[in-house]
Amino acid sequence: MLACPVCQRSDLVIAVPRDVLASEMRLRRRFYRDRIDGFVDRASQKDVLDVAHDAAAEVAMCPDCEVLVRREAKAPRFETDHYEPFAMERMLRAHIKAYRHKARSYRSLLPPGSRVVEIGSYVGGFLHVAREWGWDAIGVDVGGDTSHFARAHGYQTREEPIEKCNFDPRSFDGVFIWNCFEQIEDPHTLLAEVARILRPGGVVVIRTPNATLYRERRDPVILGHSNLLGFPHLFGYTATSLERLLAMHGFTASATRTDRHIDPGIRPMTATARREAARLRNIVRTSWIEATFLHAQRAEASMPEKTTIERARRDRAQGKAPTTQAGEFVREEMEHIRRGKHGARSTKQAIAIGLSKARRAGVKLSPPSGSSSRTRASARSAERNRGRKPSATRSRAVRSALKREGRSAASRTALSRQAHKTARRRSAASRSRSAKKAAATRKRESH
Repeated sequence: MLACPVCQRSDLVIAVPRDVLASEMRLRRRFYRDRIDGFVDRASQKDVLDVAHDAAAEVAMCPDCEVLVRREAKAPRFETDHYEPFAMERMLRAHIKAYRHKARSYRSLLPPGSRVVEIGSYVGGFLHVAREWGWDAIGVDVGGDTSHFARAHGYQTREEPIEKCNFDPRSFDGVFIWNCFEQIEDPHTLLAEVARILRPGGVVVIRTPNATLYRERRDPVILGHSNLLGFPHLFGYTATSLERLLAMHGFTASATRTDRHIDPGIRPMTATARREAARLRNIVRTSWIEATFLHAQRAEASMPEKTTIERARRDRAQGKAPTTQAGEFVREEMEHIRRGKHGARSTKQAIAIGLSKARRAGVKLSPPSGSSSRTRASARSAERNRGRKPSATRSRAVRSALKREGRSAASRTALSRQAHKTARRRSAASRSRSAKKAAATRKRESH
């Protein structure tokens, strides 16, 4: 059984049972047959009615990451997917038109002469447009028919997985994954290779179905126009889960937008279907996520720790309690864990790391009453070293240890459990005082 590709959790919950998904697949076939203009032959069904993921399956969801996972008995093979030449010609024209429309969002990412690779280059639509933008583009695709077609049209294409191409380290300025990320069974291996071949400061653009829309919009017409009806994809990511996954490999999100599904364009849709799609265009434009990431070295220049210190100083200037100031550092620590920068053995340890950072940054935070002698000693040590950086050797050792830990400590379930556990230790009078103080703070800020 497939696990969550982000946190590797295997005890997923069923989001769409087998019988419901089978019904959706029947609806999918009816949806397109009713809307394709003209005779629906086998070639015109490709990637619309004739989808790779058509076996009996169910859709599960990771409770922590909200990633959707299609679980089926037999995974499809894309290497042997057959496409008719005339169908690929029409798909190429449709894709060129679609990528030209994306120029405003992506052309300025890289200067002319930049070397880029597209993973899952399909029929070569993006490779064509990348050349128009002045980039030196190469495609990588496992499909035999599509790779041969792209090469025949003059697009440089390798017919093998990216991991087997043996590209030189740091040899590309950009990596684009428009068509296949949701079908990659092991995204970690893929992203590790992307990190290896990408130059420091390079960009990665990933396009993938929006799991949130599929979960929340169960209208078959909306899902049909979004190519989500029957969920013919291996994984469905949210914007947050995609950021977490990329962060594990040293990438930081730069921009996230949504767009509609790219229609293969093999057969035109009826006039009624086009009017229907136009009416739903605002919703359909949220059906696919397009996220841009920066390689670690450029991303590190933003130094989020400085932003956290500024927020804590602003809290202090507004007269907020030291615990509120320290909360900014705890929040940052939780975000680091969620983004995959490191892990934590428990929620309590993650909070302790954040509080230690707060004390080192100058927050006058007393140890909690009734705390152990070890906790008080740790707090005193952090206060003594206020404004100083820990030694490089110690920092490396701590990072190495934390990277071996899991990331569930920052999940909403774990945080809720820790909050309830802490609240039970306090008296009713103490909880009441805290609530009144928080209410007074909110009242003061609203004026």
